[in-house]
Amino acid sequence: MTNEQSLVRRQRPLLAAVVLLIVFWYLLAVPLFIATKVYGYGFVPSAEWISKINGFGIAAGLVSGIFLCGFMFSRSDTIPGGDLKKTVTILFSPLFGFVLGRTTCVMTIPVLLSIVAGHHVELSFIVEDAAGHSEKACSLPVALRDLPIFFNQLCGVSNDLRGTLRPGTRLIVEGHGTRFGIYATSFHNAAP
Repeated sequence: MTNEQSLVRRQRPLLAAVVLLIVFWYLLAVPLFIATKVYGYGFVPSAEWISKINGFGIAAGLVSGIFLCGFMFSRSDTIPGGDLKKTVTILFSPLFGFVLGRTTCVMTIPVLLSIVAGHHVELSFIVEDAAGHSEKACSLPVALRDLPIFFNQLCGVSNDLRGTLRPGTRLIVEGHGTRFGIYATSFHNAAP
């Protein structure tokens, strides 16, 4: 550690604590995001949680985007490559910061609650699309309405169930979690 870094920590301890908290929060979010895609059919946040946290998530995304853009701009001399690469990096850093900040804010709390205090729960979702094509990351997907990107699909849904689902159909998702989100283990059409 250089004397300059130590001086910043001594003169601005609150700033140093906030930066460390933000870095810890992002480092915590990365393995949690990976864990949401590994277990069962994936993690799905509840529409109730998304509606409650949406404004705060947007604010966190904006702050994160501004912070990352300012950081990249102030450290542009350390970005490897030519001027074009530096300019593109600085121009896209607010978008990357927004997505990272919003996703971290919106998803970390329900994922942690599901891991720590989760139990068997059923949540209701509205189907947006059940006829989507399989991709490398998600085979036989069913898209759910009113959920953020990366968390709006259930993967591996049988063709039999997908055939009965139409846009607007209620789908009951069962699994381990809380009312704020669920690690899906099974699901069924809410209609008899």
